[in-house]
Amino acid sequence: MALTLTSLSGLISLTDLNLSDCNLGEGTLPSDISHLPSLRNLILSGNNFITLPQTLTQLPNLFLLRLSNCKKLKSLPHPLTHIQLIDIDGCNSLEVIPNPTVTNSTDGTSINCSNCYRLAENDYATTLLKLHLKVLATKSKTIDIFIPGSEIPEWFPYYWNESSLEIIKLQLPPNIRKDSRWMGVALCCILGSPLGDDAWGDVDIQTIGVILERNNNPRFVPGFYLESQYHGRCPVVKDHLWLQYWPRDMLSLASLEENGDETEDLVDQQGYRIGFWFQPYLKASVRPKVKKCGFRLVYEKDLEETEQILACLEFDDSHPKHCYTNGKCV
Repeated sequence: MALTLTSLSGLISLTDLNLSDCNLGEGTLPSDISHLPSLRNLILSGNNFITLPQTLTQLPNLFLLRLSNCKKLKSLPHPLTHIQLIDIDGCNSLEVIPNPTVTNSTDGTSINCSNCYRLAENDYATTLLKLHLKVLATKSKTIDIFIPGSEIPEWFPYYWNESSLEIIKLQLPPNIRKDSRWMGVALCCILGSPLGDDAWGDVDIQTIGVILERNNNPRFVPGFYLESQYHGRCPVVKDHLWLQYWPRDMLSLASLEENGDETEDLVDQQGYRIGFWFQPYLKASVRPKVKKCGFRLVYEKDLEETEQILACLEFDDSHPKHCYTNGKCV
C-alpha cells in the first residue's frame, strides 16, 4: 500500500528524512518539501515516482540526495545547487542529468550512477564530467562520477592497460606549477569484479595521490573512495568507469621555499612526478580490479569546449533533452 503524505511543512528542525521503499508514486511527494530549511539528507530509494517536485531545488542545506533503485525515475529537478552527494544507482529509466547538477556545494560533487546503463549511452560519462568541470573546476572543487562503461573515453589521451593496476605514475610538464592555465588532472579508471564475474560483491576502493619530490620522498594526498554496497546501494554489475577530477590545489604542488629558491627552480624545470595509488578503503576488505586507467591534464581551453555542449542542452518544464553523441554535439 502506497504511503500518502499530505504535508511536510512545520518540520523546520528536521535534518534527515528517510522515505525509502514507501511505494511513493508520481505526485505523492508534497511540493512543500521546500519548507524543510534544515534538511541535510533526503533518502527516497526504491520508490515509483517518475519525476520529483521542482521545489526540491529550494532546499538550501541539502547535502545528500539518495534515489537508489527508483526504476521509473526519468528526470531530476534542476538546478540542484547545494547537493554534494547524489546516488541514482539502479535508476534504469534516467537518460540525462540536468546541468548544472551542483553549483554551490562546499567541497565538490560525487555522483553514483552505477547500473544506469541508459544514462551511460553515447559516452555520456565524458559529457557529464565536462559539464561539472565547467561549473566546479574554476572553484578548485573535486568531481567524482561512477557510471557503467568498459572503455576509456577518447577524451583521455593517455592510459595504462594492464591486468590489474595498483599505482600509476605521471611526469608533469616542466614549470606546470607556474602555468596559471593548468587547472588539474582528470582520471578515468575501468573497474571490474575482483573475481572476474559480472557481480562485484561487497568491495571498496580508494585513490590516494602521491607527490614524488626531488629526493623521492613521497607525500600522500587523501583522494576519493568508493564502497559498492554502502547503505543499501544497488549491487554493482559489470564494468564501470570511475571518473575523478583532482584540482591543482588538491595535488599540493606547494612552493619549496623551505629548501631555497634554487631547489624550487630545479624541480620546476625538471617537472613534478605524481602518482595515484589504488588501495582498499577499509582494512581487510577487497578492492575491485582496476583494469585500465586514463588521464588528462585539464587546462582552461578544455573548459571552453564545454560551451558547445551547454549550447546543445535544452530544458523544458518536464525534463532535459540532449542533442549530442559520443561526447560531442550533433
